[in-house]
Amino acid sequence: MRKLFISLLTMCTPALAVADDELPPVMEMFFNGMERHEISMIATAATRCGTLNMVVGGIIARDTSDTNVSDSLTELGTGLVTIGLFSNAALMKLRGVEVDMASLQKRALNSQDMFTKIYLERMEKNQARTGEMFAGDELIKSDLDFCKSLTILTSDEWLETLQTNNWDFWDETLK
Repeated sequence: MRKLFISLLTMCTPALAVADDELPPVMEMFFNGMERHEISMIATAATRCGTLNMVVGGIIARDTSDTNVSDSLTELGTGLVTIGLFSNAALMKLRGVEVDMASLQKRALNSQDMFTKIYLERMEKNQARTGEMFAGDELIKSDLDFCKSLTILTSDEWLETLQTNNWDFWDETLK
């Protein structure tokens, strides 16, 4: 597990240097959340990744006949958004707050809308400038690459963290 995170960090580090200042790389958001033991930051990273994957999946479905790629991106995206939603629900329980799923779903949809707008505006600017929506965009490419690794949030270790707020496993893994 530790090797996975180290290799992810090493693999994505060059892309961080050229990422746009207005939107930090999702990897940075995720690792900051892990360092701070902040479930909401990690949930937001999952929601952002999920949204990006759904947006790219939708574009690929619209522009190509490659349904396998578009379907897998959309499926990954839906799963990550769901992880973000349930991570926020677990955080509320840990804080002793009653979980209102309708309110959480509305917040998740608002976050998805915000991230969709941010990424689409970026892609439209890219397309106007270079003719490609995301292939030449280092931030989008690094986010897409890193987002695949967030399936780690489907692990028993993450579930245990959500239930107990015990971060020992992650602290040890990320040393």
